[in-house]
Amino acid sequence: MMSQRPLPMVDAARCDGSGRCVAVCPTECLDLWMDQASVRYPDRCLSCGACAEVCPTRAITFGEFSEPSADGV
Repeated sequence: MMSQRPLPMVDAARCDGSGRCVAVCPTECLDLWMDQASVRYPDRCLSCGACAEVCPTRAITFGEFSEPSADGV
């Protein structure tokens, strides 16, 4: 069963690639790829919000993670 915790979402248009979010993440679920932050290991995320707090461009927000419905939507 998948977690129902909100997961960080990175707005690629706003991400400046500073890596602050990656450095502050206590579970190392974030990574930089081609100078953009990404959630590489979502199953590790604690939804602590530290990444969003340190993001200088406010590129990280939290949304609800939900399991797909029976019809795949």
